[in-house]
Amino acid sequence: MLLQVQRLTMRYGAAEILSGIDLALEAGELLAVVGPNGAGKSTLVGALSGELSATEGSVLLQGQPVATYAARELALRRTVLPQSTSLLFHFTVYEVVQLGLHGAREAGADLHAPGLIAATLDQVGIAHLRDRSVPTLSGGERQRVHLARCLVQMAASPRLGPKLLMLDEPTASLDPAHQHRVMEIARAFTQSGNAVIAVVHDLNLAAAYADRLVMLHGGRVAYDGPVEGGLTRPLLAEIFRLDADILPHPRTGRPVILQSGTV
Repeated sequence: MLLQVQRLTMRYGAAEILSGIDLALEAGELLAVVGPNGAGKSTLVGALSGELSATEGSVLLQGQPVATYAARELALRRTVLPQSTSLLFHFTVYEVVQLGLHGAREAGADLHAPGLIAATLDQVGIAHLRDRSVPTLSGGERQRVHLARCLVQMAASPRLGPKLLMLDEPTASLDPAHQHRVMEIARAFTQSGNAVIAVVHDLNLAAAYADRLVMLHGGRVAYDGPVEGGLTRPLLAEIFRLDADILPHPRTGRPVILQSGTV
């Protein structure tokens, strides 16, 4: 098991943000985490990545408590693409993506860095931006730069086994074509023997790409299972207050959510 979470609870003062979360993730899975605003999705990403300390419970990555990894060792095994990333220095796209190699170089990895970076820039669709200053880019372009950095970071240390890519609302600033491209990249990452946890607001994107769905509501897991089992009229009404119909996609057979309003 790549990731194991048991009875995870997160509190800030008297406020309990997450309560008793149990979760497991295997290599090869793309897990979509969905839920209304304030459900605890970003806090969950912070706890699973080791960026936030759990109030109670445990998070194991590759069988070891995430809190016990040295920062460099953890960075070789998992990476996080946050909702937004600010960069004030005028680094070029190439220089920012190259930062993903830092930990692997410290660990003595033998890397063909230019080839890896060039292939990743092409994969994410930003090869033409390689010499641009990152602060001059649009929000969507910057998000794709940091996705490329994350991918390079995970590709740099293959000897350490399956990796975990965590995406916190990775498509929020992207146009529809690039939203699908990001999810296709996430799917390809899992097909290479790794795993992805993606927090998404667009339920149709989750339906199109995820292997499994976790619904958070009020800091608790309201559903964990196959996509088709979670995207039902009763659950969408209960969790999201949505009046929606769910139909099979005419080509893929995956669920398509047709929203008609609120309940």
